[in-house]
Amino acid sequence: MPHSCPPAKISARTGPIGLLVFSLLLASCGGGGGGDSGGYSSSSGSSGSSSGSSSGRGSSTLTTAAPGSTPSTAFNTALGGGVYQSDAGLLTLPANALSFVLHLQGSSVGTRTRFNALKDPNGSTVSISHADCPTGAQYCNLLVPQKPGVSVTTGQWQYWLQSNSSSGGTFSVSVSTRAGTLSGGAYVTVQPYLTGTRFTTAQVSAAMERLRSTYANNGVTVTVNTPITISGSSYASVSTNYNNSTTGALISQGSAGVVNLFFVEDFLDGDTSLLGLVPNIPGSLGVAGNYDGFLINVSAHLVGVNLDTSFLGDTAAHEMGHFMGLYHTTESDGSSYDILDDTPRCTTDTNRDGLYSLSECLNSDGHNLMFWQGSSGTDQTTLTSDQQHVLRYSPIAQ
Repeated sequence: MPHSCPPAKISARTGPIGLLVFSLLLASCGGGGGGDSGGYSSSSGSSGSSSGSSSGRGSSTLTTAAPGSTPSTAFNTALGGGVYQSDAGLLTLPANALSFVLHLQGSSVGTRTRFNALKDPNGSTVSISHADCPTGAQYCNLLVPQKPGVSVTTGQWQYWLQSNSSSGGTFSVSVSTRAGTLSGGAYVTVQPYLTGTRFTTAQVSAAMERLRSTYANNGVTVTVNTPITISGSSYASVSTNYNNSTTGALISQGSAGVVNLFFVEDFLDGDTSLLGLVPNIPGSLGVAGNYDGFLINVSAHLVGVNLDTSFLGDTAAHEMGHFMGLYHTTESDGSSYDILDDTPRCTTDTNRDGLYSLSECLNSDGHNLMFWQGSSGTDQTTLTSDQQHVLRYSPIAQ
């Protein structure tokens, strides 16, 4: 059965009553809907603040390579509805594998070609219902595990692609594998970048302290590298299209081993209240390039003439959750939820306006970091055990 495609991106915008609203921007994609997506990230710099102790810390490494085999460009199995499936691609996981991400890149990806199915070494089908493949993105991926109970089994895995024609077009496949031992929690390094001249690295550092504290309270030790200022007026305001040449050049300055956050003055396109967006859920963990980071619109966090750094930090924390593999607990229209078993779901639309707002959902998941709508005046810093599990196993974590 053809795999359905999720919407194109997660955005954030200020609401009519001063709320921070993380809204879903839908996009058609040759195969249906489901799930959400997002983005933010960057790289090197001297070590900054961190939280927690290194005692009990595991030892793992992230490596990226070609899989055992890549499907041919001839997609010969007709699935119906004008959709065709490739032959099986293969990848072999080592005995100490903890998680992996399959990366699909190329000019036809998202427009014509995307992932269709995944099977573990025992022949069991692994759900990819939330695998993200925005239309025209030129990048898609599969994260395993996306939830507790999914085993990263040693041995040979199989994966299949699908296309809206009997030719898969232009694409390449790689796999990033995290292998080693687990720690008691998760350890993540974050590299913030700042463009333009309107805002300061001190303001970025204040926002990152808010992010660090939120994650520390959820078992994730975040080391924040010293913010790096990127010169050049062309990067002050950029397009939200990650395939744009300027945006791609900016994001590509990050490195593959950390979470890269790019704070820009403003966006050149889209809603002026757009706070930030990620290119995919998760990001291209383990693969450097124009999908290995996410953008934050600093100007959209101004309250009057003053920058609300707590507001900015909340946006960064929310989008970093997306970048590492988390979805919204409840979507804005209540039509979909994340795939985790222990996250509460909001089913209350008291005023029947079609939106499951923060005020209507405070008794369910409104206080969760990954709720779709937020407010700087409301505590939304909690994550459930299953959400913490996803972060702990994320390939970018240690």
